[in-house]
Amino acid sequence: MPQERKPAGHHTRHKALLVTESAGGGKLLLAALARLGNHWEGVVCRNGRRALQIIREQGREYDFAVIGMVLGDVKGLEVLRAWMKAAPDSPALVISSVTEERTVLAAIRNGARGYVVEPDNERILSEALRELLSGHYPISPELSHTLFRLAGAPPVRVSTGGFRLTPREDETLRYLSKGLTYDAVAKAMDIALSTVQTNVRHLYRKLGAHSQMQAINKARAHGLI
Repeated sequence: MPQERKPAGHHTRHKALLVTESAGGGKLLLAALARLGNHWEGVVCRNGRRALQIIREQGREYDFAVIGMVLGDVKGLEVLRAWMKAAPDSPALVISSVTEERTVLAAIRNGARGYVVEPDNERILSEALRELLSGHYPISPELSHTLFRLAGAPPVRVSTGGFRLTPREDETLRYLSKGLTYDAVAKAMDIALSTVQTNVRHLYRKLGAHSQMQAINKARAHGLI
């Protein structure tokens, strides 16, 4: 049965389950969550077995989960699988220092809506949470090569030139490569969202790309970022 959600409103409280073994990681997640507004409540769980218990008993009370892959007593994938079984309509974001191909792929195949290499910046993490809640799939830029290769994309030949980007297009590209959303790029550059979208269209055309991931991959391969 689909999860029944409360109607959004000014006084509506939302809950996020934050599963991380690190005390510092828990504080960072709470700080990132606070950036979403005071209507969010974060419950930090630093124990895998306790996380499984909470998910079994209260999983449907949470709007989303952030799950670390490295937990002392239980594998992060086990927690992720339990979450997807208990709350299949609520997204889960994986955070981890592990970038090994098989781990990333296993997380995605088991239902993770995004995979972020453990950031030390609450702003970057909060942007990932915003993307998650907007229905997008936040992926750290450093993982894009792995995912693109697994998707069967042809390799990009490395060259040194041929691209003529304007300073604004170059700046937009650099912000996107750091994992910022279009809204965040617009704020950082102090320009309209529509201008960011125009810059991105120009980047796609000039780089011969059809997606943000492909554009970033090509830019890196050609030494543009």
